[in-house]
Amino acid sequence: MYCFLSSIWIQFISFIGVNDQFFLFLCTTTDFCHGVEIQQPSSVFGRDGDPSVTLTCKQDDSQFFYMFWYRQRGGGRMELLVYSPGASVASVEAPFNRSKYSASRPTVLASSLQVQAVEAADAAVYFCASSRAQCVRNYQAYFGEGTRLTVLGEIR
Repeated sequence: MYCFLSSIWIQFISFIGVNDQFFLFLCTTTDFCHGVEIQQPSSVFGRDGDPSVTLTCKQDDSQFFYMFWYRQRGGGRMELLVYSPGASVASVEAPFNRSKYSASRPTVLASSLQVQAVEAADAAVYFCASSRAQCVRNYQAYFGEGTRLTVLGEIR
């Protein structure tokens, strides 16, 4: 399936869900979408050994209750890191370590991801997404453009 956005054809991408297969509709803030706009900074810097670094995300439609954080390392596959079904609720998904990652969702429109004990292996692009439905079977999940976390070496 294809969708026409800003004079560019974008293909639906299939991912394996928890119990079933579903489709994620990739839509960035520079495209025209009939959905939600996801805003997240393009880059965040941390230093190897920092206690933590925080990534932020905002969306503009309170009907999009579900928010997600995905991690993508080195252009590889996207891994679901955090699932949030609504305000004040967010859970770190297995196999990720809850002492390494935590998330907050103060309102339906905002979410943040905290990476603890920053190290070089944390360098990746972190994508925030939002959807009206949990399984995205009949709804699209809209993604931000991603926040690139760059981990700098220690100062000597």
